[in-house]
Amino acid sequence: MRLVKKFNHNNPIIMVRDLEHKERLALISTFVEDDAEDRELNQASAILEFVRDNEAWIECDCLDSSRALLTVAISPKGKHYLRHLSARSRHESGCPFKETNWQYDPSNGSLSPFSKKRPLRIHRRAGLDDSKKAKKESVRSGGSARYPRLARILYTWITEAGLNYLPSSDEEKLSDRFKLLKQVASEYELEEGVNASRCFFTYPDTDQMVLRLKESEHLWPTDSRPYAICVSIADEVVGNLIRFSFKEKTIEIELEGVIKKSSGRLGENSGPFLVIFTVTDTSKERGVYRPFSAFVIPVFSKVHLIPVDSTYERRVLERLRNGARWWVNEKNLKVKISKPLFDMKAIGSDGEYDFVKPDFMIETPKEKIIFEVMGSYETEYLERKNRVLPAMISIGEVIEFDALGADQSGCWNERLKKAMSRLSALVFRGNFI
Repeated sequence: MRLVKKFNHNNPIIMVRDLEHKERLALISTFVEDDAEDRELNQASAILEFVRDNEAWIECDCLDSSRALLTVAISPKGKHYLRHLSARSRHESGCPFKETNWQYDPSNGSLSPFSKKRPLRIHRRAGLDDSKKAKKESVRSGGSARYPRLARILYTWITEAGLNYLPSSDEEKLSDRFKLLKQVASEYELEEGVNASRCFFTYPDTDQMVLRLKESEHLWPTDSRPYAICVSIADEVVGNLIRFSFKEKTIEIELEGVIKKSSGRLGENSGPFLVIFTVTDTSKERGVYRPFSAFVIPVFSKVHLIPVDSTYERRVLERLRNGARWWVNEKNLKVKISKPLFDMKAIGSDGEYDFVKPDFMIETPKEKIIFEVMGSYETEYLERKNRVLPAMISIGEVIEFDALGADQSGCWNERLKKAMSRLSALVFRGNFI
């Protein structure tokens, strides 16, 4: 068996290292035979923590020509357990990990906000879950696993603070928006008994983050993994380096762990970015805190913390903002424009419920309007759009703007103007009918 970096089907495999024979036996004793000694439990825990922290998989050695892969998941209780990747090859019939096959299909669930009822637990010492109930609960729970944990937390806070809505005034400052995030964060716990506001920052000063962690170590439960969170605006992301530019100086943060992104195609023109990153330690160096993991998402601007999935969305949102100013200031209409970050329940064409996440939602006193920015012609993308559009229609009128086609044909302004004219008519209708 060996540890490999996560990869797509067509990408080359990057090996991290081979597992030693004793480590393989420790995994078998822990997950298959359920009779592991303390030493074996510690070995298995170290492997699981490494896999989660370093975006790796465990490649089984039971097949010659194909690969059976195992990953690590976390139960609702915060414990780690092995999970077979159902999209990859099945284990050989005689493989001891054949039954360790907790399959999970994220498309069966919905993207939902993070709950206040339990701690965030972004980082944990690798504990092992021997609860079958917890394993089953994890299988059933949250299609939100399609979001990295840091993304789900960030999107939850943005949504609760109302920062995914276009503001009514441009006079608001970035500091005002960060204050709202801090207020929302104070309603959550990082770990049991540790309020998030104690170790939450909006300025990427890692020295201050480390100092706060040192000062609060006594508050963290035994065997928990202390960590601090920073949410800030970055200008550039290169590899594992995040660059923040301020009037007084530029700060560069290099992460020990992994930067997860909303898209694998973040280019030079994708910024500015909203970044959430953590500072924590590892089992090998407890109490030595460093910048560790992060999630990065492009946003509308350095002042408006509205996530965007593409440059097309940012350009469309600019036009929507101009439209909103005209509707509200010149025509005295009531309209709200938002970027939904979690799924909405809607009725599909077959009468069954489906989960949809519109690109933009425009709300008037009488009705809702969905504005979809079509940014790709890839088969999978088009199939997904075709599946969810009938359900979106049950929410309200749907305007589809073929952004890619408009861009490629050189008719961006004309076609977007046409889409905006239709939207404007619906906004008027939603205020007076």
